[in-house]
Amino acid sequence: MSTTERTNPVWSNAGGVNDFGSAINIGDGECTNLSLNTRGDADSFRPREGYITVADLHAGGNVTSLGVYRRNVASGNRLVRVTSDNKLWYWDVGVDASFVEVVQGYLSDPNVSFSGFQDWLFLFNGVDEPVMFQGTTGSEPFTPPDALLTATFLPAFGTVFSGRLWVAGVPASPNTVFIGKAATAGDPEFIYQFDGSTFGLGDANEILLKDGVVAIQSVTGALVIFTGTY
Repeated sequence: MSTTERTNPVWSNAGGVNDFGSAINIGDGECTNLSLNTRGDADSFRPREGYITVADLHAGGNVTSLGVYRRNVASGNRLVRVTSDNKLWYWDVGVDASFVEVVQGYLSDPNVSFSGFQDWLFLFNGVDEPVMFQGTTGSEPFTPPDALLTATFLPAFGTVFSGRLWVAGVPASPNTVFIGKAATAGDPEFIYQFDGSTFGLGDANEILLKDGVVAIQSVTGALVIFTGTY
C-alpha cells in the first residue's frame, strides 16, 4: 500500500475517518473494541450502543429531560429522566435492565432541570415547588427566601457551586439569582434553605440583575450566569 493510500481518509462514513485503509475497505484489524463509529463500505464495522436502546424502552411518552444523579458512592450513580407524562425514571446502569419509574406526584410540567449535592437530587421546573430526592424518596424541604412564599418560590433551574445552591427562573422574580445557605459537614441541609437576612453571616443571599436570568452553569472554579431581555 502506498503512502498516499494509507493517509487518504474515508469521507462521509458516519463521521468516521479511516487513516490506515483504502478508500473502499476497512480492514478487520482497524475495528477495535474501543471503536465507536459505524462505517459503511467496509469489511468490518462496530455499531454504536446505548442511546438507541435507551430511547426505545419507553413507549408512554417522549423524554423531555435527561440528567445524571451522582450519588455519594460512585457505584450508585444513576441516569435520570422525566417523560412527557410527568413521570420521573432512573436507571442504575449495570444493575437495572431498563428505566425504573419513581413513584411520585410532584411534577405537573415535564421540562425539568436537574442538580445534585451529596446523595440528593434536586428537580426544578419553574411551575412546581422544587423537589429533592434521596434514593427514590421525594420531598419538598426547600425554605423560601424571606421575600417569597413557598407557593411563589418556583425556580426553573439551579446548580451547586462552592457548597451553595444557586437557583433562578422564579416567575415572581425573574431578574434574581437566589443563593442558599452554605452547606457544612454537620448541616448539609443548609444548602436548600434560602431564608434569613441577606446581610447575615451564613444566611442565604440573592443577586438582582438588570435582565432576566435564563440559565446558570457551574464550571471549574467559576459560576456563569446567562441573562436575557424580559
